[in-house]
Amino acid sequence: MTLEKQKSMKAVVFTEASDTVDKNAQTLLEYYKGQFRPVASLVQELSNFADTDLYILSDEFGVSQGSLSVSELTPASDRPQVRDHVQSLLLTEVEDADIIILLLTKSVFTEILKPVWNDLTEKSMDDSIWGLGIPQSVLDELNLNSLRTKRDLHIYPRVGVARIDTKTRRSILDAVEAKTNSN
Repeated sequence: MTLEKQKSMKAVVFTEASDTVDKNAQTLLEYYKGQFRPVASLVQELSNFADTDLYILSDEFGVSQGSLSVSELTPASDRPQVRDHVQSLLLTEVEDADIIILLLTKSVFTEILKPVWNDLTEKSMDDSIWGLGIPQSVLDELNLNSLRTKRDLHIYPRVGVARIDTKTRRSILDAVEAKTNSN
């Protein structure tokens, strides 16, 4: 399979910043460390199969793409503007994404995603691969049946600071590889 064919898929990853940073990093993806490393690893691995966009939500910068240079970033505007921007980005990005990864805390999911959840799931492609790393209490509130019936759903009931576990990460990557090989 050629690299060109592999890159015909699109992946989007939405997650939150980490408190641990590398002040000497060039890109935002490299800037966050600590519990952010599994996300960075997943993004890099997804990039082998799909054009991958990483969006990082932070109090410092609002929402920014992981590929941006740290020196380009400016302080975030007010919270309601950030929330509206993230919701708009999500609704736009899922329409043509083959792979959708959401790794969020309860507070961010409740504030930003929950109000647009039904629109988000309706706008996504039927055969898309979804990875959710969100707390069990949020999962219990969601109706995941529509996702399960038409999409390949991988769930990590987030515990503590861990955004995704090795098993869920591997199952997402296996599904992506299988989809790549079937196209």
